[in-house]
Amino acid sequence: YHPTPTQNGNDIDLKPLGSRLLHRQSFTVHQGTDVNGPLRFMEVRDDGLVLRSVDGTIVERWWYERLVNMTYSPKTKLLCLWRRNGGQTQLHKYYTRKCKELYNCIKEAMERGGTPTNVPELGGEFPVQDMNTGEGGLLQVCLEGVGLLFSNSK
Repeated sequence: YHPTPTQNGNDIDLKPLGSRLLHRQSFTVHQGTDVNGPLRFMEVRDDGLVLRSVDGTIVERWWYERLVNMTYSPKTKLLCLWRRNGGQTQLHKYYTRKCKELYNCIKEAMERGGTPTNVPELGGEFPVQDMNTGEGGLLQVCLEGVGLLFSNSK
């Protein structure tokens, strides 16, 4: 950019902020299992996910290395994200008509970003309880999928 004699300005090229160069896509989601949950905008970035309220305020920010597992169901239109928070793994459900597109977008962003070297191996065993019988068991999470183990059933 070079100003003409009639323009006031300089010819210094300004670099955009690094955060402005990150690839991102936004999806409309509802927190919970149906349209009755709070409306949110989920931004998929190369380094993680940003969940915004309808007024643009950041509600949550997740880095991909904290994600333990991710699934989606086209039938129920749910995206399920398991996130490691401290010593616990938390399940978060989001309702969206574009659950498959959102799932694939997150998966591609994670692949583009690569996996940092200091991330613990994903998966593991987590204690669970059958809400009907009160029986304790284990949720086993691995790359092949998930399994529930109870003393009476599998």
